[in-house]
Amino acid sequence: MAIILGTLNEDNLEGLSENDIIQALDGNDIVRGREGNDLIQGNLGNDVISGDQGDDVIQGNEGNDTLFGGEGEDVIQGGAGNDRIWGDSGNDVLQGGAGNDTFRDSAGVNYFDGGEGLDTVEFQELINSGIKLNLVEGTASYTDDQSQEVTQTLISIERAVGTNFNDELIGNEADNSFSGLEGDDKYVGGAGNDVFRDSAGVNYFDGGEGLDTVDFQNLINSGIKLNLAEGTASYTDEQDQEVAQTLISIERAVGTNFNDELTGNEVDNTFLGLEGDDKYVGGAGNDTFQDSGGVNYFDGGEGRDTVD
Repeated sequence: MAIILGTLNEDNLEGLSENDIIQALDGNDIVRGREGNDLIQGNLGNDVISGDQGDDVIQGNEGNDTLFGGEGEDVIQGGAGNDRIWGDSGNDVLQGGAGNDTFRDSAGVNYFDGGEGLDTVEFQELINSGIKLNLVEGTASYTDDQSQEVTQTLISIERAVGTNFNDELIGNEADNSFSGLEGDDKYVGGAGNDVFRDSAGVNYFDGGEGLDTVDFQNLINSGIKLNLAEGTASYTDEQDQEVAQTLISIERAVGTNFNDELTGNEVDNTFLGLEGDDKYVGGAGNDTFQDSGGVNYFDGGEGRDTVD
């Protein structure tokens, strides 16, 4: 077994073909474990650590670290800081820590524990199916290339990025943020103030309790026509086809950089149209319209309404 120690400076450390213990110490270090079952400790600094082959234990400790497990069944612990953690192949245990951490899922039966902070799991590396995520149950499942269902465990996760397939993303009591990417996605919020980011597809949004937002700014072909009283939103896709969305228990919306039409309902709505010439129409509530440019039209309807 080799023991490799870094310095107080920025080091580039590489293990051997055996089981190594690598301690990076201070500085923003780059560490590669190579073969063997390695213990790699980042300690201070913003480190980039790759376990490579073998069943490795990787500890980022302090700093905003980028941690990559590689092959094998790895245990990766971020520690303090806002870390990016990627298990790669194998059944991995991925643990965040005190910061706002981001985990990227790629393959295997993985365990994610965000710890403190606002933590995100990204599933866009999945290439066979969409993800079914339920933060109340702490699970996420998908179909692998062998047509087998793979179930992941999620603890203390508040945010998720889906796949380019059809996803189902269900929130919990926290303030969740979901982005489904391509595909026809279903978003269901919980008790918190949730944010759903629309990208493409025929999507279904149910905010549940709390003050919930649908963000349409990722649409790149046309503006959005949104009517919260009817529970609908529509836009034109790259094939010049109208795409309809369903909205339930949504109170807030962010439009596009095109010409939007945003119509409220009986509750207190907040609308932000971004660029373009937008039309804002309130309902019975005390509504807030956030002006960000363009030749805009504002109709507050009933209630005490504000243009900001």
